[in-house]
Amino acid sequence: MESIELEPIRDLLVKAYDTTMGDGCTPETQQSIEDFEQKYNVKLPTAYRALLLEFGERTELGLSGFFGSIP
Repeated sequence: MESIELEPIRDLLVKAYDTTMGDGCTPETQQSIEDFEQKYNVKLPTAYRALLLEFGERTELGLSGFFGSIP
């Protein structure tokens, strides 16, 4: 899924995620993002949502671990 919000920096992101930075990254699902936003009563910025959907976060963190220390 390509997002227009990421278009200006897509080439840089692809290069970055092709390095070790991208190791272990898996795209998030729309549902996991919505669950995260509901759980923490936040709305992630559109560009960040697009980044998570297309490129993801490291699996050891991801959205489930993003605010893991917050009750």
